[in-house]
Amino acid sequence: MTDRLPSPGMSMLTTWLMAALASASWAQTPAEIPEVARIPEAVRQRAVAATVRVAAAKSDGLGVIVGSSGPSFYILTAAHVVEGADTVTVEALDPGAGKTVRRFAGVRVLARTKDGTDLALLRLTAPADALASLRVCPPGTAPRARQFPALALASTAATAMGRCEPVTVAGRVKVRRPGAEHAVLCWEINRRPLQGDSGAALVDERGRVIGICSGASGKKGYFAHLESIHDFLRAQGLRWLFEAPTSQNR
Repeated sequence: MTDRLPSPGMSMLTTWLMAALASASWAQTPAEIPEVARIPEAVRQRAVAATVRVAAAKSDGLGVIVGSSGPSFYILTAAHVVEGADTVTVEALDPGAGKTVRRFAGVRVLARTKDGTDLALLRLTAPADALASLRVCPPGTAPRARQFPALALASTAATAMGRCEPVTVAGRVKVRRPGAEHAVLCWEINRRPLQGDSGAALVDERGRVIGICSGASGKKGYFAHLESIHDFLRAQGLRWLFEAPTSQNR
């Protein structure tokens, strides 16, 4: 198994506004995000543990495990990462074996949005409690400040899995892909994601998923908004992934 799955064609699939996700570094400027230090290390570790790499025939990206029911684990990612695919390959960390990476082939793509919100849902089969997950933030409990600190999961060339990057969420914005009929609601962050980061989670200081990486414009990154995630999961009959007690998610 290679350390990093190939990522052909990603820049053709990740266009937001007039720019594609490109190879660029996340600038580390802690002065812009003084509150990020209060995010517990345990939250960071759990966010990395719940991050998976998703590889389709034409592209790859990241995803996040957002819950499980018996042997079924549900993964959120970006729709453009799995465009045209019925099944994908997923790499996930085994929480019981240090940093061992497990590879799952033939993971089913359950659903994807076609309205520009750029969300997809995968289902992976594994022994119960075999993989870590993050809870999706429930309705009415997302951070309410106009700007707030968060963690963006990002790809890394060193391993197949991701890492946490501190970011500032600059607020809610409406953005539209070139050629799209309607604008969609997104979180805007103060960092441009790396190529291969599509589908990664945006996590609040309580360790809850509030967004999914979709694209970039200039020096800004854009994540599918929490409201879109709720609508998407609700449409799949999986509202328990964000409304059920925490015990349903590991």
